[in-house]
Amino acid sequence: SCSTCCGLRPHFNWIIGTCEATQATGQFCANLPACMTSGAPKINYVAAYQFDGSNFVLMDESSVGESSAAGVAGNHAANQGWEARKNQSRWRGGDWTTKYAPWASKGRRGPQGPRGVTPPAGMFVLSAENFYYGAFYMLSQLGINLEGMGQPTGTNCWNWELDPVEGTAGWAPGQAT
Repeated sequence: SCSTCCGLRPHFNWIIGTCEATQATGQFCANLPACMTSGAPKINYVAAYQFDGSNFVLMDESSVGESSAAGVAGNHAANQGWEARKNQSRWRGGDWTTKYAPWASKGRRGPQGPRGVTPPAGMFVLSAENFYYGAFYMLSQLGINLEGMGQPTGTNCWNWELDPVEGTAGWAPGQAT
């Protein structure tokens, strides 16, 4: 029989990690002065787009902000967009104190949860006033869902990570990339 991770499909989505004090302090947020963690990051919105062969199409289930026919928007200073809706995407913290991701939360599974971007192309847009002491990276949608549900099958199928803010080409278990 095949394990949970067998046939992993190329569906990816974003994760945002912050030092917001919502639970025990993560390793990347430890010993930082309060002035460095209380005002950052200031996010307006996050949007995900899937290329359909001709255009990039907004993926509502993988975007956090004020959605309309014109797209996604937000204003951190006015408590709109990300700031007003981020808790709907709370994910499991750890190395970063608080994390957010589009995942199959609230009992949603499979087709009811986010699909993530797939080939031939996807695009993520992070609009922020500042992004100090934060992480913005991509993982497989399967891994995001499994980790968010507490690894019900004993694994989160983590096999690759892309960290565009850090400027790395990605991380794979046991391999320098």
